[in-house]
Amino acid sequence: MQEFNDEITIAIPVFERYDYFEDAIGSAINQSIPTSIIVVDNNSSHDKFKNYVEGLSNPNIRYYKNSENVGMVDNWNRCIELTRTRWLTILHSDDMLSPLYIENAAHYIETKPNAIAFASDTYFGIQPRADFDNPRKKFFLPFGTIKPNHFLLGNPIPFPGVIFNKENIGSLKFRKEMYPIADYVFWYSLSTISPLIFINRKLAFYRISSQQETGDVYLDIIQKGYTFKKTISAKNKYEEKMSDIDTYISYLNYSKTHNKTKLYELDEKYSFGVLLKKFENTIFPTPFLSFFIRVAKRVYISLT
Repeated sequence: MQEFNDEITIAIPVFERYDYFEDAIGSAINQSIPTSIIVVDNNSSHDKFKNYVEGLSNPNIRYYKNSENVGMVDNWNRCIELTRTRWLTILHSDDMLSPLYIENAAHYIETKPNAIAFASDTYFGIQPRADFDNPRKKFFLPFGTIKPNHFLLGNPIPFPGVIFNKENIGSLKFRKEMYPIADYVFWYSLSTISPLIFINRKLAFYRISSQQETGDVYLDIIQKGYTFKKTISAKNKYEEKMSDIDTYISYLNYSKTHNKTKLYELDEKYSFGVLLKKFENTIFPTPFLSFFIRVAKRVYISLT
């Protein structure tokens, strides 16, 4: 293990749910290069997080507990406020980082010190893959930088694995009124300051579980994403079309597990229903469209 990195903090926002916390903080501790870790408790009703951190007796880990529940999004902002280092990555309590995450991030920071943010590739699943401890670099259609117009194609970077320079973001914060796409909007906002640099190794793990809040607000994610994308300037008709297809595919993924009989007739807040009607008679099966949009987005972002 190499010497301590004093430029980066791993911040773990927590509230109530403890199930995977030990996995998350364990992945932060077991980095090939140790770094600062903070646990920011949004006023949980129990002391499990506090007791676990204190039991570690690790001087590199600090625990904070809010005096009141400030909400999930503002607790992410608390992570920014409480971080003492220049660089910060936020790790949700059910996600994980590869042991090589800090080592790779430190290398990119050293080579591109004026960048505003880096984003690693991410695994999605129930458990990390076997090669998570030493993920291979991706050479096929590697991303270079993520620019504002790329966000028209959906969110190209999920939450775990993004590291940003808090000194370069000014007063920028996660906007709670943009929940449940506050992370997507924040990453987009970072890209308007300077393109985000992509790390083509899967150094983060996004856990998919039945306890996630995402499933309960999926339609709101689609709707807010659809509305927000209308504020992003497209460079060409291709981006506009891909943006519409991305929204449609998001709806199809939702409808796999929900009754879609009358979803086109949802109340007025779901204005994306108008867009869905444009694809109502498409002859392409869902698996084909899903594969197409995934490949098309990868190719387009890699080449532009």
